[in-house]
Amino acid sequence: MESLLWTLTFGLVAVWLIMGWDIYRSPIAYPLRWPTSRRRWLWLACWMAAGLGSAWGPEIWARSGVDVPRGASGGNPAVATTTEIRTPLLVQTREVERDVDQQVLRAETRLAAQIPLALLVFLAGVPILRRRRVEGPSDSGGDSTGLPLLLLPALATPVLGSVFLSGCGASDSVEAWDRSRPVRAEVAVSWDTLVHRQIPTTDTLLFSADALAAGEAGFWVLDRAAQRLAHLDWDGGLRWYAGRRGSGPGEFLNPRTLHVDPEGAVHVLDATNLRVTSFDESGRLVREIPLGGLDGTLMSFALAPDGIFGMMTDGGLVPVRVDWEGTVERGARITIPGVEPGAAALALQGQAVGLVDADGWPDGRWVYAFTVGDGFFRMDRLEALGDPPAYPEAIPFPGVVERRSSDGNQTMTTRLMEQPTFAAEQVSGDGGGRLAIRFFGETPEAGRWLDLYEGDSGEYLESLLLPAAGPTALWGDRVVVVPADPEISILVLRLRRR
Repeated sequence: MESLLWTLTFGLVAVWLIMGWDIYRSPIAYPLRWPTSRRRWLWLACWMAAGLGSAWGPEIWARSGVDVPRGASGGNPAVATTTEIRTPLLVQTREVERDVDQQVLRAETRLAAQIPLALLVFLAGVPILRRRRVEGPSDSGGDSTGLPLLLLPALATPVLGSVFLSGCGASDSVEAWDRSRPVRAEVAVSWDTLVHRQIPTTDTLLFSADALAAGEAGFWVLDRAAQRLAHLDWDGGLRWYAGRRGSGPGEFLNPRTLHVDPEGAVHVLDATNLRVTSFDESGRLVREIPLGGLDGTLMSFALAPDGIFGMMTDGGLVPVRVDWEGTVERGARITIPGVEPGAAALALQGQAVGLVDADGWPDGRWVYAFTVGDGFFRMDRLEALGDPPAYPEAIPFPGVVERRSSDGNQTMTTRLMEQPTFAAEQVSGDGGGRLAIRFFGETPEAGRWLDLYEGDSGEYLESLLLPAAGPTALWGDRVVVVPADPEISILVLRLRRR
């Protein structure tokens, strides 16, 4: 399909070039009373307008593919570069996301076919006018000046339409949130070490620890370097592995986050394979929820009673629900004060987690906590419950600087996030109705603060200072932390209040 479209594209360009030379050599005879030189420049202008207008048209087919470099980090996107190449039939767009260290996180290439209306009108209209002249025009209607000018609206329509649509994204002003900021209240605690296991670099148990979840049967570690999931018991012993690099059933290309349900099933979001993969308590693949129906890439999710919840960025935040079959339901867009629509994809990144009922099952309530902004949204299915509570530290939403350059039919747009201050490094539930946010911020204890909130109301409760910074999960009175400094360690702790 692609080879055929590229062949047709080069063929159309060749016909357009030949017709331009033919018009220069022998201008069309309209308008009849114009001198040859004026007719030549008029029709060459129409020829050039047809060529420029051919870059826009209605889309009829599209295909996209995502590439994640081997060993890509699991960081947050800070720079997005979009390169667009437009031809009469095909538009190729490549978007590359990088983190603050300029490491490539993912690259997506999209190829779309379109109908070049302006060019087709011109290529069909010129032979008709030439044949009309050969057959002999009627002199009763004047000099027929209007015949060539009838082509101009058709040639200009795609260009004017794109200009009009580009101005339709402006948003109305949004009122600032009405909320107060809690004062961080550190609780004096001691940590009893139940397990401390150092993993040397020569040990293949874990190559990285990028996300963590805990449950009654132990804890689960997402290892992006090995593209797999490891389940360990509360003594730090390995129970099983699941997954490997690939796009087949149960395989991963870009695993981002994970959640565990009361039955011990673990659910992993793969942002590149566009699915949530579910394994049972023994590591056996049981389900894959397709996410191809989403208009964009989901980077975090929360478990729902009948699927998953998540947030998309489309000029703001758009809550979505995807059921087990992949059917998508979209909620109303949430506009964030002070964040321009074009900056939403970079500035509104966050982490999601579902709240649970008395038996530990998702009940439709969930939370979306900003990673580089201030606060978290409490959600009831697809509806936001008031303004988001603020974090103990004020973390501004980062601005985004856009730079654009053009070279012929190639346009490069770079959206660079201003130096961000990271906020919610991780968000999780403790299985008992509380929300735990591991907070980064700007204090010397960055990454070690564990801020606790009441899940129902979002009310701030207290803060704990972890003994080490790393992916953290809570279960009852136990806390598991997996720091990497530089070697990976497994810490299973029990909190003891003084």
